[in-house]
Amino acid sequence: MLKSITRKLIATVDTFPASKKPIDVIIKESSEITACARYKCQNCSYKNNTIEISRGMIDLFEMNENYLSFVIAHELVHIYFTHLVPDDTEQPIAQYFSRDKEREADLNGMKINLKAGYSYKGALNAIKKMKSTMGDYSSFEAIGKDHPSWTQRLEYLDSNQTELWRTMCTFENGAYFLEAQNYEVAIILFNKVVKEFPKCYEAYANLGYARLMQYFHGFNEEDQKDYTIGQLALGGFYRQPASLQEKIKGRDESKWWEAIGYMKQSLLINENQALVKANLGIAYYFDPRKLSLSESTRYFDEAAQSLDKDESMDDLSRAVVYNNLAALGMYNQDQMDIKTAGFLTKASRVAKKVNAISFGSQSAQVSTTIFIKDIVEYNDNLYRYNHQDTSYLSLRQYEIYLENFLLKNASNPHVWWNYMYTHYEEVCKKNNHPVKPMKGFLDRDTTGFTPPVTNVICNDGSIIFLSQSLADVNALLGKPDTVVLSWERKLFEYVYPDKGIRIVGNEEVIMISLVENSSCSIVLNNNQNRRVKVNFRLPEVSDLLNISSSMPFKTIGIFRQYFIDKLGICLFLDQDQYIRKIQITQYPYLN
Repeated sequence: MLKSITRKLIATVDTFPASKKPIDVIIKESSEITACARYKCQNCSYKNNTIEISRGMIDLFEMNENYLSFVIAHELVHIYFTHLVPDDTEQPIAQYFSRDKEREADLNGMKINLKAGYSYKGALNAIKKMKSTMGDYSSFEAIGKDHPSWTQRLEYLDSNQTELWRTMCTFENGAYFLEAQNYEVAIILFNKVVKEFPKCYEAYANLGYARLMQYFHGFNEEDQKDYTIGQLALGGFYRQPASLQEKIKGRDESKWWEAIGYMKQSLLINENQALVKANLGIAYYFDPRKLSLSESTRYFDEAAQSLDKDESMDDLSRAVVYNNLAALGMYNQDQMDIKTAGFLTKASRVAKKVNAISFGSQSAQVSTTIFIKDIVEYNDNLYRYNHQDTSYLSLRQYEIYLENFLLKNASNPHVWWNYMYTHYEEVCKKNNHPVKPMKGFLDRDTTGFTPPVTNVICNDGSIIFLSQSLADVNALLGKPDTVVLSWERKLFEYVYPDKGIRIVGNEEVIMISLVENSSCSIVLNNNQNRRVKVNFRLPEVSDLLNISSSMPFKTIGIFRQYFIDKLGICLFLDQDQYIRKIQITQYPYLN
């Protein structure tokens, strides 16, 4: 078990030189409750850097994997940060571990522990168990009162919860699936996060957003017309293809109530979230009972008042919120109309700095290829048209916008596209302009279209693909290390450290990750000459991917994250633009 735990933990860490060197874990036959990291030296009996864990500690923890993982992760940090005890030392261990080094090992050890899929509560329970057994001023490295007490360690970890939950593999995967608009899986994962971290306001915000998008999936074209709005910068509101309409049985009011509840819970924990307030305002605007307009206005006002003061908001998110505030006030003829003009001006100014959409919580912002500046321009034209300023409106620009909207989405028109086309017809007739038939927009050249990536190819020619059975994958790759993401939904992450592959799935594959030591590759357009692998540099493959190396990205830890939604892949790059991880999934609503 100890070797399996260590292998899982090491598989999550690839940023330290020491992580490339072998690490042994041994059991010290002693009844004392101790653990220690020792490094190889001239007179060492150990061949490699080594973690010692006493039999007494194993017995205390009764072989509980979540308890032992925190101890091993703590010692791994001592190795990675070289806070090590020589194997041949006769000096007191305390001299090698300062208070700051212990805190560094606690915090970074917890991050590694969470990233590997182990429990935060389990780690805290391990600390509490050692405290109750050994006293407050003992540690598993046998260090005395000049080092943090167990109580101080618990308080320190608690005060750094925000930093910790963002490193949790479940949170990271949830953010990814939210970005891929696979809302059901995202909900499963964020529900696990809030069980581990009840104060995780970001997970509650993302749960609310996901449920709201599911509620919008039940909208049809008539529902959208009924609300008379401009274009919102929301994923699920317009990503849904019209071809799915027959499969959807209308709006599910229960999802709306859940969205409201999750977002309110997020604000109860942290009230200073302009983005969440704006999303809550949108939710109340689309109350299926149509009884919450005053609540919608209140949250919009609060979002608008705090938007410029909210330092956590980046330009991307700020442009989205200003746009959405304007879109929902588009047809009002009262005081809100004055605010709408102001929101559009601000949205336009901020949108010039960015070129992709962002929504959800700050640490799980969602990108899509519909450019925010295009949406703002559309809403600006719509606003001017509604106020009889038809001289400003360029109908050719409108047509270009309709064409681009299709090209940046699935092959079939979306519900929102149909809504925009209806408005385009009205504008053309009012201005005696020829109407371009819908067929003229839909019958477009698709030369050069690259379908989404759905599989990876290993060196031996074997193929791992999305929706493949896990039994078949294991037959090809061998037995994996398993990380539990959700027992209730039987959702797991399977780690194949020797292959450099990580898979999220239940009985079938729903996401594939290629990590730094992977020799596998993705193939574009089924062309073996168009391969992309981990450790390639982005500038060298940007033409293959049909992207610009200057495309927008998000910073995730030490990496830059580039999401290419048309291909269904996400690239993680280091500061030198080397690809360090490739993730593959599929948008559930791409045709």
